[in-house]
Amino acid sequence: MSSQDSAEIKVQINSISVVYKPQHLTSSFNYMSPNPPVPKPPEIDPSHVHLHVVPLVDELRDCVGGSILIRKDDVRRLNLMVGDTVTLKITKS
Repeated sequence: MSSQDSAEIKVQINSISVVYKPQHLTSSFNYMSPNPPVPKPPEIDPSHVHLHVVPLVDELRDCVGGSILIRKDDVRRLNLMVGDTVTLKITKS
């Protein structure tokens, strides 16, 4: 793989937040029924988190940043915390 197939960017972790499992609303509601359906609370995905990052490159200083879905195990293994600086590598497949 040549160096043209990948790129790297330094970012800082702004926050780490939970990921909610998608909910599919399949119940129908009849306005004549006495009790409306009670929505279920959202479930947290136990295996993933969102890393919210901002770029540390001068040309991208004013960018908003983004969110990356990552496994919780990797966050623990790398001991990632808010404020840490990390390098993201993007590889063309």
